[in-house]
Amino acid sequence: MKTRKRSIQFFVFFMTLLWSASAALGATSAPSNVNAAYGQSTSVTIHYTLSSPLASPVTSTQGTFIFNDAIIGYVHTPITTTFQASEVLTIPQSIVERVFRKGGNTFLYRRSFAGTFLDPANVIIRIVPGSAAAFSVRRIELYFDNVRKKNEEMVPRNFKGLKACADVYYNGSGFLNGYWKVDDRIIGQVNRFVPAGGKITLATPRIPDLPTFEPGYHIVKFVVTSPEMPFEVPEIVYWVKGTEAPAKKTLALIKPRDGMDIPPDSLFEWGKMEKASLYLISFIQAGDKKIRFSALTRKNTYRIPPTVLTEYLAPGKKYLWSVKGYDTGNNVIAESALQSIYLKPPSSP
Repeated sequence: MKTRKRSIQFFVFFMTLLWSASAALGATSAPSNVNAAYGQSTSVTIHYTLSSPLASPVTSTQGTFIFNDAIIGYVHTPITTTFQASEVLTIPQSIVERVFRKGGNTFLYRRSFAGTFLDPANVIIRIVPGSAAAFSVRRIELYFDNVRKKNEEMVPRNFKGLKACADVYYNGSGFLNGYWKVDDRIIGQVNRFVPAGGKITLATPRIPDLPTFEPGYHIVKFVVTSPEMPFEVPEIVYWVKGTEAPAKKTLALIKPRDGMDIPPDSLFEWGKMEKASLYLISFIQAGDKKIRFSALTRKNTYRIPPTVLTEYLAPGKKYLWSVKGYDTGNNVIAESALQSIYLKPPSSP
């Protein structure tokens, strides 16, 4: 009888511990409430904290957007932690508009961490006008010519007056911090308050000019250090004449094939060049021939990041793409022809 009584007491004690662990362990988010601008994408930084440190890491394989208890979208970015973690969350325009069309003005973003007794972390998202959203950068467009807005330029050696511009599209208002960079050199700092308005145009400093004393190709970037950037920064290049440009070879585009309908996460691949150390891939709007996005890579493959799809390219539209190969001296040694693709809209969740 005593043995049975002790067994019951132990069972009750064990279940009490189990219930206490279940109640104690969970994940919280900070902030727990954010604003999302209607009619545009919004990016915010979310910090996650488990209620107590764990001996082994747990993983959240994806985040979900939820409205009326139904999943309406996914963020396929895993997060692994034993206590604290963070992510720069981009809330797509399509998700905001979907909720708004259904008469809603709030919805949830949820992260569930795999592991025993871990409750999910929820972020309440409120739909507001762009001016009332948290300060975040939505898109940056770089160009040389203010009229033609080219992402490439050619100038003679020691040319004076070459300028690059950046159209910065943003939500809310706040302090924008960043710098202009040419190759590995910082040529100008930007630290300024930007008011609510959604767009500001910045230019490289008048002094110094973009350097043109060294022949060859040079890469220009505008790097934002605050607020946090959720996407890759675009790059543009200019060529300083002074030495004879090397002969260009034809670069073969392997996949996708010309004119194909492709999912947004498709892999782009082109032929390798023996002396190429860097490749520039560009995506061009088929209608107006405007370059929407370009990126540098050392591989002969490229997959469009989700943040680029959100901010620069639109599923359901036709684009042209091309690739250039550079040698170690930043000379163009290979160039492909233009090929067309159609980005298929993503499947509904």
